[in-house]
Amino acid sequence: MNVNLGSCNCRLSRLDDLRWRRLQRNALAIRTPELVADIWQAVARMRADRPQLASTYTVLRALFGESGRCFDDWKGAFSFPFEIEVSKGSVRFAYLLEVASWRGALEFRFARQLGLAERGFNRSMCYPPFDPEFSATEMANLVSFLCAFIDGTVDAFQRTRTLEDFALRVPSEKTLFGVRKGVFFLEQYDNEDECCITTGGRAL
Repeated sequence: MNVNLGSCNCRLSRLDDLRWRRLQRNALAIRTPELVADIWQAVARMRADRPQLASTYTVLRALFGESGRCFDDWKGAFSFPFEIEVSKGSVRFAYLLEVASWRGALEFRFARQLGLAERGFNRSMCYPPFDPEFSATEMANLVSFLCAFIDGTVDAFQRTRTLEDFALRVPSEKTLFGVRKGVFFLEQYDNEDECCITTGGRAL
């Protein structure tokens, strides 16, 4: 998937769990309060008449395959990791993006891959964006594009196909979301007896 942001071009490639874990071991988390706020605003602009988690999962699974399994299944329900090649002219930079559910919210998490010769970084820390490579504004613009793309793709799906039913839960939030009889839903439950869901994560 190629996204031209004007100031740079981003090529997103879906990662399987093995490669995702391998690349994560040599990557720096990119996170600041300002970046988190900008990403939250982009997510908040998604269509309010359907659950963000359900619509995002529907689109990403249809286009990129099943969710990865490298996530906390108490606090989350899915994870779609991507490698990003950021191009500025003839120069390329390697980044990671994870689109995931976390405690009932949709999150976009960025990381910068380290080169073989790069030393002196503490991987247990979060770093601010490396602006000459991939700025906070560019990251937020990419998230805005992806959120609008997800909304637009759901609109297209609803015009051309019947949405596949599924249900996923976030146990920490006692939340169940998915598609039932072609309609998106988001529900709260008080206990496990109320949450009828199969081991495979699907209940209708």
